[in-house]
Amino acid sequence: MSARDLYRRFAGLHPRKILSTSITYAGKLLTRRGALNISIPAELAVIGRISALEYDTVFDGQVKKARHVFAPSARPLLVVGTRRGQVFLIGRHFGFTDRGFVDFDTHDRPIEYHEKTGKITILR
Repeated sequence: MSARDLYRRFAGLHPRKILSTSITYAGKLLTRRGALNISIPAELAVIGRISALEYDTVFDGQVKKARHVFAPSARPLLVVGTRRGQVFLIGRHFGFTDRGFVDFDTHDRPIEYHEKTGKITILR
């Protein structure tokens, strides 16, 4: 699936802009230059784990506040480099889908964590 298709499925709209990217690792360019140049340092400091993420997005033409609470088993590491903009979420039990952020169990099934009860539901 392309970034354009993912945005359309998530937001219900055609994206106004899709950014082409390039990636530099430890000072070495790995891809062609793009509109957004991502520099990944050779070393990253692990700051902690992310338990929840809040962001503003457009959904069905309206600006909405979105919040995702990660299941304890899916909480990504928050890692940083020494330069501005070098903030990353690292993990294998979460992703971004047409539902927004989604956690996955150890069998790669999409799950939802209920913050108030601590229960986990397998999504269909």
